[in-house]
Amino acid sequence: MSADKARRIIDQIRGRSYEETLMILELMPYRACYPISKLVYSAASNASYNMGSNKTNLVISKAEVNGEFIAGQLKNRVSFRKAMKKAIELTEQADTKGIQIQIAGRIDGKEIARVEWIREGASNRRYAHIGDVIVAVIKEEVPNMPLERSEVVRAVIVRTCKELKPDNGIIIRYDDNAAVVIDQEGNPKGTQTFGAIARELRELNFTKIFSLAPEVL
Repeated sequence: MSADKARRIIDQIRGRSYEETLMILELMPYRACYPISKLVYSAASNASYNMGSNKTNLVISKAEVNGEFIAGQLKNRVSFRKAMKKAIELTEQADTKGIQIQIAGRIDGKEIARVEWIREGASNRRYAHIGDVIVAVIKEEVPNMPLERSEVVRAVIVRTCKELKPDNGIIIRYDDNAAVVIDQEGNPKGTQTFGAIARELRELNFTKIFSLAPEVL
């Protein structure tokens, strides 16, 4: 419902009794007056229950349109693609080195976890690389572990299936993707790591994780 329609209806009921207001709203188009009817019913019920007032004695003493709320509704109707394009443009203008994006929900009945960027990086990056700190959600709980399902944790990527090309020209590729759960200071929450980790973590000041690794490549 537009703000103009809301104002026209409100002007008709302002100062009217509760019964007169209901009669006026019944004569108006359903879609136009439905939100206002709900508010009138709710206000009358609250006054009757909390104050012991008789609904027949109630009068619509104050009725107005909240312009800020309507503006917020219109803002939420902006298409996702247009909003993201504008956000990227503003980010580039401000010379920002990173963008935070959050996603959560279900797609085709399958649960998806939330991931957002923490460290600085190029705004057009789509994947996490070795040494990136991410925020993730635990999807499967492991027995006898302090982490619970659906718990939000910080973690650092320690190896990826995507090949790594150091300056020495040797291409390194791991068998799986893995991360180590860390605290706010970057220290590992666990006391043991499994599998090999990348040597680059030492250069990124994750020395405690580096010392726990059984193998470094």
